[in-house]
Amino acid sequence: MSVESFRGPGGATLYYRYDDFTDPWSDRPTIVMAHGHPRNSNMWYAWVPGLARDFRVVRTDLRGLGLSKVPIETFRNSVDSLMLDAIALFDHLRIDKAIWIGEATGAMLGIYLATTVPERLHCLVAMSIALRIRDAPVPSALAGAEGMELMLKKGMRAWAQTSVRNRPWHREAPPGYVQWYADQIAQNDPRLAAEFYRPMPEIDALPMLKDISVPTLYLSGDRDQMARPEHLEALRQNPKARVTSIKGPGYDIGYARTEACLTEVRGFLKELGL
Repeated sequence: MSVESFRGPGGATLYYRYDDFTDPWSDRPTIVMAHGHPRNSNMWYAWVPGLARDFRVVRTDLRGLGLSKVPIETFRNSVDSLMLDAIALFDHLRIDKAIWIGEATGAMLGIYLATTVPERLHCLVAMSIALRIRDAPVPSALAGAEGMELMLKKGMRAWAQTSVRNRPWHREAPPGYVQWYADQIAQNDPRLAAEFYRPMPEIDALPMLKDISVPTLYLSGDRDQMARPEHLEALRQNPKARVTSIKGPGYDIGYARTEACLTEVRGFLKELGL
């Protein structure tokens, strides 16, 4: 694994983790993995062994989070700016197309890419995201103005500890995971994390679902679902999309049930000839 950087729009230095155990003479597709708020690319650690033998794996730190810190004075987050960052990353990697795997904010970003620049994606895998953000079953202490105030007044570790108490998966996580998760969150600058979240409650992907034109797999937990059933049904109406249910919590399904998710993803990619 190597940690790399590239120059994003506006001159920002943005970071990603790169793993490639493919045959050196092969030309295998690139997977770009995007995390949610306020996490970082380390969260995907358990996915790498199951993907990097057959694909080049890029785990990006989204602008303002993880290693991709930017000046707070000029940081104004939006889906449009995150899309420009993603396209700049593709260009930096010199790839025409990527397989996009995203959770939470990273999944929403993938939906926007799939409807706005579908020619840059082989396919999309999404999980742990409400298709209309304001409908997400997230406690007020973690979202909206209350969540932002917690970050700014008490810091990211306090936010992480509140998050842990409200995430069903963390009650069954292996020893050490919860502390590690809190350590990851605590690395963020609370001002950047708050600004990253600011536009999120207004994001609504429902009108876009019919316009997704790349093969799409949505992984849904069979409990604590992040997306409403009627929203998932709207996604199913798109012939390019499928919804697969996995036993486990919808919130953090990609981390709580990594092996089950990998099985579905590998099967999906094989079907597509990737």
